[in-house]
Amino acid sequence: MNNEFVSFEVAKKLKEKGFREKCFATYTPYGGIFKFNEIDTDKIALCDLNIKDFGKLYNYYKDSNIDAPAISQVLKWFRDEKNIYCLPWFEQGVDMWFYAICKPTSGCEFPEFMSKSDYDTYEEAAIAGIEYVLDNLI
Repeated sequence: MNNEFVSFEVAKKLKEKGFREKCFATYTPYGGIFKFNEIDTDKIALCDLNIKDFGKLYNYYKDSNIDAPAISQVLKWFRDEKNIYCLPWFEQGVDMWFYAICKPTSGCEFPEFMSKSDYDTYEEAAIAGIEYVLDNLI
């Protein structure tokens, strides 16, 4: 799977929690990913669907599949819709990624939660933070 998208399991949780943002990719009901290419999709027919309009194609798949949002899209949704900041950060001294969870309404002088585990990449830390928010805060 491309590491810019959340996993199928996280995508299902997001849908259950009310995530309804338009995405450029979707998971099939079995977890496979179908990426939409917004460039010139109005000029080509894909497979046997005979659907040339990107919006129609998106809506066709949206009815039966689960949106596959990008990590950055989920972090923005948390900020804009839930007022929760999930902040991956790199710790120089240990060369590892961590995440913190903060709600600005609480003053946010210190995060409400900081990961106790370390991660090798930004994406791993962000996904772990997203899962924490979905399981504990929303």
